[in-house]
Amino acid sequence: MGLSRDITSRQLAGHSDGRRLRTPEAAQYLGVGESTLEKWRCSGSGPQFERVGARIVVYSVPALEVFLAARRANSTSERPVERAAAPLPAKKGRRRARSGGAVAGR
Repeated sequence: MGLSRDITSRQLAGHSDGRRLRTPEAAQYLGVGESTLEKWRCSGSGPQFERVGARIVVYSVPALEVFLAARRANSTSERPVERAAAPLPAKKGRRRARSGGAVAGR
């Protein structure tokens, strides 16, 4: 069956044998919230995952370790990791109403 929700990352660290974790356990392993992991999954900026079924997503421990290793830093002044998601399209600004013209109804 699945792992209990109270398992710690230290306990999981020794299990790099291809074990799969569901979203709650993977989020706990990474030290983030489940919703953060779900948002990363939607944007493509999180760790690699596998779809086991229509609604079941699992993460391998080695994939989580690769994700963490890519974000390892020695100083807070180091540049953050670039997002894997495609750049967002440019925003279109609102058009201002023309000034100087006659306003209908006045």
